[in-house]
Amino acid sequence: MKNLSVRNEDSDIPCKADVDSRLNNVPNVKTNDQTPTYSTAAALAKLVAGEKLGAAFGKIAKAVEELITHLSDGVKHITAAERTAWNGKAAGNHTHSNMTAATASAAGKAGLVPAPAAGSQGKYLRGDGTWQTPPDTNTTYSAATQSANGLMSAADKTKLDGIATGANKYTHPTTAGNKHIPSGGSSGQILRWSADGTAAWGNDNNTTYSNMTAATASAAGRAGLVPAPAAGAQAKFLRGDGTWQTPPDTNTTYSAATQNANGLMSAADKTKLDGIATGANKYTHPATAGNKHIPSGGSSGQILRWSADGTAVWGNDNNTTYSNMKGASASANGAAGLVPAPTKGNQTKYLRADGTWQTPPDTNTTYGAATASAAGLMSAADKKKLDGGYMVKSDSNGLYVEY
Repeated sequence: MKNLSVRNEDSDIPCKADVDSRLNNVPNVKTNDQTPTYSTAAALAKLVAGEKLGAAFGKIAKAVEELITHLSDGVKHITAAERTAWNGKAAGNHTHSNMTAATASAAGKAGLVPAPAAGSQGKYLRGDGTWQTPPDTNTTYSAATQSANGLMSAADKTKLDGIATGANKYTHPTTAGNKHIPSGGSSGQILRWSADGTAAWGNDNNTTYSNMTAATASAAGRAGLVPAPAAGAQAKFLRGDGTWQTPPDTNTTYSAATQNANGLMSAADKTKLDGIATGANKYTHPATAGNKHIPSGGSSGQILRWSADGTAVWGNDNNTTYSNMKGASASANGAAGLVPAPTKGNQTKYLRADGTWQTPPDTNTTYGAATASAAGLMSAADKKKLDGGYMVKSDSNGLYVEY
């Protein structure tokens, strides 16, 4: 059967051909399964009746997008606590009055600061609500004096900075044993004794010595060189008469000293004495002329010579020098010379002719108590018997006779 096209006088009613053409563009799926296409609108806009679904869906997509952004924005939304706090705030057009001043018996109230009058730019708001100049409470101080407290002056600070930490007011003693090398002097001079603990600069005189002059019973001897001991005198000692002799035995022994008796110094007392500091203090010795000490160094035979004001240096002695005496032996004479220096601990020994310091041989003779058959010392019992008398018993009649 052929399709017939009937034209209706009503132009709003499509013909079959138009209907078929339009139906060919409709997807043959259920309504809920249709997949419309659209583009998201550029801006929010209202839906308009009769507009195409693609345009309507684009507006709806834009509105949903803006809604999602709005709901996720935590800044644009307020919490319930924030809403309550805002509701408690005063109106934006509220006003404040000036502060209420305090009195001696009543506290003030918070408020606006009262306006200061012209000319009050250097004043301060007081608790009574008025602008005032504060009372002058500045305290001024003068420099401290020896009788009044005060600020440290610049001069005192300079003086304090120049004083070493721990310094004391030290006065160097001037007694014998504490005096310094004197200032002055000149090249070639030496220090000579002038008084107890005092030396003075003087010329160096070359002095020669002859043998000592012996002492006699009526005349003193004179200082000089030790005479040469003869051969065989190596064990003898120099006597005051200038001869080499064997000293008499005068050996005396001593016990250690006690608090009640004189005697030798014990090792314990020496240790104790060595451990005691004499007059120790924190002292810095001046190094100016007149305060310098005898320099360290030097060597045997040297003397102190002037080198600058208040300064001496060790130098060779231009004086005639002597070597130690040459001791005698059993077959050779000795030779004159200086007495050799005794070593520590030889203070009780004597110079023997062989040039050594020796303890003279013990020539002390000891005796036992006398017996009926041998001479000897009288015993205490014999002395007591001798002083008090004694009784002798008679053999014949038994009587005692007192002598």
